[in-house]
Amino acid sequence: MAVKLGEGEIALRHARRYLDLVDAHPDEMEDWDAAFGHEALARALAATGDRAAAQIHRDRAVELTAAVAGDGDRGVLESELEREPWFGLR
Repeated sequence: MAVKLGEGEIALRHARRYLDLVDAHPDEMEDWDAAFGHEALARALAATGDRAAAQIHRDRAVELTAAVAGDGDRGVLESELEREPWFGLR
């Protein structure tokens, strides 16, 4: 939501914190948590102009999405990855 409001730095802070929590508590996470975290971080990085890092995290999100076991969960992630804004990243 912060990205849509033009608050890239806030989005970046939240995405990094989310991934920190995913990494710190892997046993409490679902298989889709890391994929969503990387998607959020990629979008926030793109919004703040760091296209190289954004591409790395978007690629990781795509990779992790492919590994999500549930068709429904994977479909939600795939839809999210197709949704704008990507700030010129694709």
